[in-house]
Amino acid sequence: MCYAALLAAMYLPLTALEALGEKDWRVPEEAVRRGLAEVRWPGRFEVLGRAPVFLLDGAHNAHGMRAAAESLRILFPGRKLTFLLGILADKDAGEMLDLLAPLAETGRDGVICALGSLYLCGEVRSAWFKMR
Repeated sequence: MCYAALLAAMYLPLTALEALGEKDWRVPEEAVRRGLAEVRWPGRFEVLGRAPVFLLDGAHNAHGMRAAAESLRILFPGRKLTFLLGILADKDAGEMLDLLAPLAETGRDGVICALGSLYLCGEVRSAWFKMR
């Protein structure tokens, strides 16, 4: 899950729990911690492999691509990034590519990231788990 999406995914449920607490609904802290630790959001900065690192993200517009690019910069500073892209014709491919191009470079110790389309995300995820 990209860094920005991760923060949003944590913020919303924690805010809801806070509101419930004000109405005397109590959820044990351990349950909250366990829930946050175990949450899975397939296709959102999902780690499919670790050697090499292989990420899958459903960033399918410029806003999502910006968040994914920023997360990649934060989590993999100085690492080489190889992208597998699928961008639909109705999207601003030029802007999306402008966000990724500064990060793209090939290399053995790099990170592979498939993104740009939810369709691509589904196909890559399906193929990955068929190989396992």
